[in-house]
Amino acid sequence: MNEDIKGKRQESTSKNPATACTWLSESNCKDKGCNLHGQLACRWDPKEYIFAIGIVQSVPSLILTFTFIYIGIVTGNWWSMLIFGWLIIMWPLGFEQLVLCRHCPFFTDCKKTLTCWALRFWPKWWKYSPRPLNPLEKIIVSHLLFSIPMFFWPVGWCAYGIYYMATNYHSFGLIALLGMIGLSFAVTLTHVQFFLILWSKLCTRCVNFSCPFNKVSKETVDAYLEMNPVMKAAWIDSGYEIDK
Repeated sequence: MNEDIKGKRQESTSKNPATACTWLSESNCKDKGCNLHGQLACRWDPKEYIFAIGIVQSVPSLILTFTFIYIGIVTGNWWSMLIFGWLIIMWPLGFEQLVLCRHCPFFTDCKKTLTCWALRFWPKWWKYSPRPLNPLEKIIVSHLLFSIPMFFWPVGWCAYGIYYMATNYHSFGLIALLGMIGLSFAVTLTHVQFFLILWSKLCTRCVNFSCPFNKVSKETVDAYLEMNPVMKAAWIDSGYEIDK
């Protein structure tokens, strides 16, 4: 029964001309002599998903959530929690999908939810676009999706927490101030770690090549595009040049 379902899914996928080789049978890789899997995270791998979610993303998220709630309680200023409203817009409501995910080969499977190492199980809100990200989308990704909400805002809010306790030292005392400094250091450290691991372990192998953080070599990008005619044509139409 499971084999029948799997076979029907592969048949449905193979009939869609926009489907990336990422979702085709592994026999397609062998038939075309492709060995990119050693260089790219171009096929679904549960181990990479567990690594990305369980290690890279979960620890900074938990520390950040606890720290923001703590600062909100101590200072009485809860407007910093608006950042979580923005995160809801980013992920469950699909803004990140609009500007980033829908350009990724992993978006081309026939499922109604995402299957990738970052946003698995989220509903697909948008239609796949094989073209690369445009300049505006790259700015939005690098600033509105990553650097501001995931680093500058948390670090800035922690700095505010330290400032608030220092200026009201008579109400909090040394232990509370040192605790706030410790939490701020933990937030900063885990977020720096998040970006370093992201760039060194994931961005070097990610198939969403036009993401501003992607670090896959042009030679490898060209080789992958040769395996995917629809994506290749859209990239060339957008001004990309493949080295001969």
